Amino acid sequence: MTLFPCLPSFRRRACFLVLALFLSIHPAPAEPTELGPAPALGGFAGYDVRYGLDPKADPQALLASPVLTHASVQSFTHSPSGEARLEGLSESQVIVDLPVSLRASVLEAQTGAEAWLPGTILSRVESRNGPEARLYEEAGSSFLGVKLALRYTVSQVRDELLGGAMGFRSRLVESHDGKLFESCTSWYLLPIVVDGKAKTYVRYFNRSGLRKPFLGAETLLKSYMPIQMTGMVKAIIKEARRRQAGA
Repeated sequence: MTLFPCLPSFRRRACFLVLALFLSIHPAPAEPTELGPAPALGGFAGYDVRYGLDPKADPQALLASPVLTHASVQSFTHSPSGEARLEGLSESQVIVDLPVSLRASVLEAQTGAEAWLPGTILSRVESRNGPEARLYEEAGSSFLGVKLALRYTVSQVRDELLGGAMGFRSRLVESHDGKLFESCTSWYLLPIVVDGKAKTYVRYFNRSGLRKPFLGAETLLKSYMPIQMTGMVKAIIKEARRRQAGA
């Protein structure tokens, strides 16, 4: 049974890829490396974060391009409801020659991010309250004239951290189409010196889940998401460099 039984098979496949987009920002190879535990940080109830410098991080290895440090996908049955679910967890890291403030300006919740963020159809800030913003988004694409998307609202919070670091954490507030049961992400930006040059260490974590996944979704996500992850991280770096050039 599929989520789109009324569509021709080629359109169902496109829909499947669109559903993967919410997780596709965070790839999932078949043999993930072990993910370190989240630091014990207070005041983050309802959020799942990975703040801090990964003790396993190799600065030289992170200079060339984003490195996937963990990814996993699992299917399970939600015991209280009996509902089939699919959950993906992933983490990636990179070191870039951009200041923390510039990267932060790109990650800050903003209206119009669809202009440069792959897989985003619409991004709209609905409200702000200090460091917290409510953001409505539609993630997906258009295929043969059919608009395919996930619709959801997230809460994003900006955190000023020790050592000049900055963090962004988000959690799912509402899945407007009922397709998501969870979503938590975090970004950690730390000023760092490598080979005598000032750079920014970036640590990105995501935990997202789909309700009632289609048959074969787990296999699809494992093969499809790494491609999307690379494109997403590179797009953010590209946007930061564009803003830097226009400053």
